[in-house]
Amino acid sequence: MIRTRRSPSHRTRVVGGAGGAGAGECDSAPVRERPSRAVLVRWLLHVTRPVLSPLLGSTLCRVTDMLSGIALFSWGPMPWPRWGWR
Repeated sequence: MIRTRRSPSHRTRVVGGAGGAGAGECDSAPVRERPSRAVLVRWLLHVTRPVLSPLLGSTLCRVTDMLSGIALFSWGPMPWPRWGWR
């Protein structure tokens, strides 16, 4: 499933080194099936839970900043026709 730092499952070990029978064979570790999308999403939300609220706040501030920039640039040229400048 999901490997952690403590999980040595990513390491393969050659059985029987130099002179040993079966040199070049790997351990007979059980083949794990791929996790489903729901399991991966659940794990990702579990791991990233401490930073989700600051990320949401940052996203809302970015959207507010972009919308206020659009409003500023669209509001800027509005008074020019009123003052008689074209």
